[in-house]
Amino acid sequence: MISLNGPFSLEHTLLCGQFFRFRREARADGNWFFVMNGPALIKARQTQEGLEYDAVNAGEHDIRRLFGLDHDLPSILSSIQKDDHMREAVSKYAGLRVMRQDPWQCLVSFMCSSNANIPQINRMTTNLAARWGTPLELDGFSTKAFPTPEQLRGASLQDLLSCGLGFRAKFVHELCSNQPDFDELRRMSYADAHEKLMEIDGVAEKIADCVSLFALEKMEAFPTDVWVERAVRELYFNGENVSTRKAREFGRQYFGEHAGYAQEYLYYWRRMKDVKQAKQV
Repeated sequence: MISLNGPFSLEHTLLCGQFFRFRREARADGNWFFVMNGPALIKARQTQEGLEYDAVNAGEHDIRRLFGLDHDLPSILSSIQKDDHMREAVSKYAGLRVMRQDPWQCLVSFMCSSNANIPQINRMTTNLAARWGTPLELDGFSTKAFPTPEQLRGASLQDLLSCGLGFRAKFVHELCSNQPDFDELRRMSYADAHEKLMEIDGVAEKIADCVSLFALEKMEAFPTDVWVERAVRELYFNGENVSTRKAREFGRQYFGEHAGYAQEYLYYWRRMKDVKQAKQV
């Protein structure tokens, strides 16, 4: 059991679109999340006492880091709640934390996210793991770890296409033979790491921001996709059309050093708003 200091929501953290490899299962003793991050398989659920867990290839320190439990969330949220819009998003999804993901898994996952929705990304990453990953088992739950660069290096372009990657297969295939030095990227400034990531074929501005935020701990990154762009346009530009780049730069400047946290709350709030409206139709 991990005791929790400060607000945390395991559900909001996993369901907010920053992470793709997990499954929720109903067991006789309640609902659990099975989370696959790099070589680790974690079984977790939140209770009044804290975060209950079991794990393969991960200890308490790893789990705390994965879920951002060492972040000073009250201070971060205080710094980004600059207006009623953000206060509403923070109130609605209290306890959402930015994760620290396995960088290789994060990079390939977000390369797969190009022009794809979350179910499609889940399918692609699941197919890659099923074909090349190392088997993992925990409490009757069997899966496979996300394949390492070495495991994926033997995949042909046709192999990757058969996993449903489409045009993304070419970029993942090239990446396997030329993966970046994540330790070096982590030591760089946000601007330098972002620029270095964009040198990779298939990595544009938004993907570089996602990897910077979710794997490299660059909290000033403000990944801007269609949902975040809509939120910025509607909330801060009176519905006027703004470019993705303008929305991104606005977010970084307006929210400051923890803009990435603001982005994730805005993303989840705006996406769930459309989901709820669709259900009412």
